[in-house]
Amino acid sequence: MTGILIAGTSSDAGKSLMVTGICRALKRRGIDVVPFKAQNMSNNSMVCADGSEIGRAQYLQAQAAGVEPASVLNPVLLKPGTDRRAFVVLRGRPAGTLEAGEYATGRRHLAEAAFAAYRELSDTHELVVVEGAGSPAETNLRAGDYVNMGLAQQFRLPVVLVGDIDRGGILASLYGTWGIVSEADRALLAGFIINKFRGDQSVLDPGLDDLSRRTGMENLGVLPWLEGVWLDGEDALQVDRWRAQLGPVPENPVPENPVPENPVLENLMPLKVAVVRFPRISNATDVEALANTPGVDVTVTADPYEAAAVDLLILPGSRSTVDDLAWLREHGLDEAIAARRAAGRPVLGICGGYQMLAQVIDDQVETRKGRVPGLGLLPVEVSFADEKITAQTTYSWGVHEVHGYEIHHGVCTRVGQAEPFLDGWQVGSTFGTMLHGSLENDDFRNAFLTEVARLAGVGWRPDPDAVGYAAAREQMIETLADAVEEKVDLDRMLELAGLAGPHGAARRAQPRPSRASEPEAVDLGEYSEVEAEPLTARALRLRPRLIVNTGDGKGKSTAAFGVGLRAWSQGWSIGVFQFIKTCGWPTGERLAFQALDDVHQRTGQGGRVEWLNFGEGRTATRAGAKADQRALAERGWQQVRERLLAETHDLLILDEFCHVLAKGWLDADEVVDTLLNRPGHQHVVITGRHAPDRLIAAADLVTDMRKIKHPFDAGEKGQAGIEW
Repeated sequence: MTGILIAGTSSDAGKSLMVTGICRALKRRGIDVVPFKAQNMSNNSMVCADGSEIGRAQYLQAQAAGVEPASVLNPVLLKPGTDRRAFVVLRGRPAGTLEAGEYATGRRHLAEAAFAAYRELSDTHELVVVEGAGSPAETNLRAGDYVNMGLAQQFRLPVVLVGDIDRGGILASLYGTWGIVSEADRALLAGFIINKFRGDQSVLDPGLDDLSRRTGMENLGVLPWLEGVWLDGEDALQVDRWRAQLGPVPENPVPENPVPENPVLENLMPLKVAVVRFPRISNATDVEALANTPGVDVTVTADPYEAAAVDLLILPGSRSTVDDLAWLREHGLDEAIAARRAAGRPVLGICGGYQMLAQVIDDQVETRKGRVPGLGLLPVEVSFADEKITAQTTYSWGVHEVHGYEIHHGVCTRVGQAEPFLDGWQVGSTFGTMLHGSLENDDFRNAFLTEVARLAGVGWRPDPDAVGYAAAREQMIETLADAVEEKVDLDRMLELAGLAGPHGAARRAQPRPSRASEPEAVDLGEYSEVEAEPLTARALRLRPRLIVNTGDGKGKSTAAFGVGLRAWSQGWSIGVFQFIKTCGWPTGERLAFQALDDVHQRTGQGGRVEWLNFGEGRTATRAGAKADQRALAERGWQQVRERLLAETHDLLILDEFCHVLAKGWLDADEVVDTLLNRPGHQHVVITGRHAPDRLIAAADLVTDMRKIKHPFDAGEKGQAGIEW
């Protein structure tokens, strides 16, 4: 199973955007990549070709990856209906509700479906790029989690945190996320990416370096603020996300006199559109195509005065039509809509918004409130059916064929005179349709807006040279992928995911190891005659051992961890201290020992395990910057020495410690003296090439491992479960 999980320090940190960009960038390299999100909590959804419903963001990610959108990409979709209830969509189909009290503990069947979907994808694709949800820092939800660290632990996925620097507090949010999760989960946090950076990166870099030193997480890139990129989001946190990319909203968006008196100026005026911001807004992405249309100014509002003044008012979809209709009335928006009807100013209702324009709504499904009067602008009655309609459909308006999709329980029946409008109806300047995505059809959108401008008395006309909406979205994906390719270390992310094989820059040529020569004889010099006081047979059998595994062969660390496994099963306390190696690599031994520590804490079985890393790898941790290995070694040895003096552990494993001593980063004589004079009953195992002579002389057991043959000699890479 090959995958990597993109988590965030918060909702809307850029996870969806990052997965989209990564999928397209890796697709360019010829990698069979597929996106995945175990659970999405969103009212922005899309319908696949087979009628299954998934999150809108995952549909777009599928397009970026070049795969067919399907429910397996987003097996669980939770659609909030109230503050305490969400409607469940399981593998694209309705599957009941989830109450607030069940969220942390009542999702076992959903977790099983999510895990099964991930296995299905991992069995059929080369790489799965997983999007997390919210933040793994939500420890109150960890017990039942199958979206963030729960999924990562299930499939041993490396995790990359994404943080939005535009929100402020980026270092604190990343460090806080790392700090609050459990030790076992922390072991999977491999790196981080900064999103939406603006300014001089050299000012930011020292903070990122410090963050890496403190956490062991690698800096995998800094993605800049991307002007004009506002791809589909997962939720309604920012339904007007395009405004942040296209410029600030004017302080007074509604002019005192919205209809200019000068006919010449009239032709230069933009077409002003307002979208009602329902509390339970659904598929707000319907209006994004309008925001991409030249000369159209789109705002999202709950202000009745603004709703009355604009050229076109849109009532979008709602996950709870009757409740949002009541909210609309409480805020005086019903009076603004009535005024628009009297003045002949255009109103468009889409799905739930269309239902609100009806004479009567009979809801025995969503809210179970029965018959409720609608706004009465269209001669339609709405009844909610138990069966939910989800389908891709095509209708026509005039000469225009319009493609879209439907997601609704409500069925509309005409009870009076009206003109057809797509699948719905039109009376004067009021339009209603159930069809989502209709405005993404360029020809229809331009024709409809031209009619709106005529009805509103505005001289707006479509730009014949404007880029179409589908082409604009594709260009956004390409721009995002360009930035990811340039600013994010995709090569390292592929390594973390365990993806082997040539993928362009994803795999650089590695030097071919030479055959091992015969081990040279070791001259112990003045330490060859170390004398020991005579001990009894029992004392000899029980005395603490100093063990050294050295040589150029593979298996030195593996042997040490085998001793550690034996020691744990005997109830010993174990301390593993890795020099050189970074904790960013999710090695099997670290994950296993941390799992053993969890078992000990829960059941009392075995012994306690402490695992610390004191390195940042043998290569540059970041482009152009070398790790200060001497300083890292000194800090690491200080901590080991403190534990030896405090007799904290029964067994200490100092991994790659010989390498540190051979490099001269520590005083070998001082180290050996400390080891020989350690108090109590503490066993020590030391690994690494080029063990110093004095250490060899002082040790009780020394093994010089010789390499006879290894797949590395043929250029093969290390495998998860074998080498790591």
